[in-house]
Amino acid sequence: MDMLSDQAALLQTMDRTSAPAAPDSSVRLSRVVADLSAVLLHPVETDGLAQRVDALARDLRLVVAHDADLALFEVQRYGSSQHGIYSVVHAVQCAIACEFIARRLRWPEESMVSLVKAALTMNIAITELQGTLATQTTIAKPTAKQADAIAMHPARGAEILLDAGVRDAVWLRAVDEHHERADGRGYPRGTSEPSRPATTLRYVDEFFAKISSRASRPAMPLQRAARQLYTDADGRWIVETLIKEFGLYPPGTYVRLANGDLGVVLRRGRRVNTPLAVALANRHGERLPRRVYRDTSDTRYAIVMASNMGNEHCR
Repeated sequence: MDMLSDQAALLQTMDRTSAPAAPDSSVRLSRVVADLSAVLLHPVETDGLAQRVDALARDLRLVVAHDADLALFEVQRYGSSQHGIYSVVHAVQCAIACEFIARRLRWPEESMVSLVKAALTMNIAITELQGTLATQTTIAKPTAKQADAIAMHPARGAEILLDAGVRDAVWLRAVDEHHERADGRGYPRGTSEPSRPATTLRYVDEFFAKISSRASRPAMPLQRAARQLYTDADGRWIVETLIKEFGLYPPGTYVRLANGDLGVVLRRGRRVNTPLAVALANRHGERLPRRVYRDTSDTRYAIVMASNMGNEHCR
């Protein structure tokens, strides 16, 4: 069974279980992705870049505020099926995660907005290159020119934003320092005192890079990615907050249930490991005649296998 081809129908299922405006939220999120793509691919030629990013951040935050689960599901749908816009989807995923983290930690509203905009634009200097590397079918060492662009993209990104009229110091610094580390081993400057928004953005960036598939490699399971980042004391609180907000099985995750059903998570649950899922096929791989919801807190439908990499990994 091709689970990816069934996701359009799943969105209709989600709309019926969401608030009435959920379809509008889905359309708005699609527009955010499309508009952000235009901005990130052609930043220098974009008129009113600062104002356009302001509007994109506002629209994205409205979607998340209205139905965060739908937003997570939709972004996962993009991420699993469209390698060509990897860098744009990655930016949106990171922005949503930053919104969750900042809200849970009760950051001031102004700081939250700055962090979301920084997440949307952190890779503005290498959007096309990032997409190219993500779609390469073999793992290859970057050329000297590519390596130089990667090493300097935080500083270059902040420069592009500044030239475009951005004057938000928190936003600019977060972009400029989002690969710096407290141990001084980051880049491009090796500063040992990156800002809190920059540090938050770095771990979110790394987390989603790990759990996103590329043409040359599968996605890393979410739990393994979290464990790797959790060993770094500086990022521990960020990883903890991410898991509390996203859960161990965020919307869009493919799951195999204890009764043998194969399905996909629709909504987060009361606990990080018990989301609401919809079963799409029985243990024999036969499509179910109707949508069947499974509360995974019920031991009969507990999750026994999960994957953010595609349904073939849940067989």
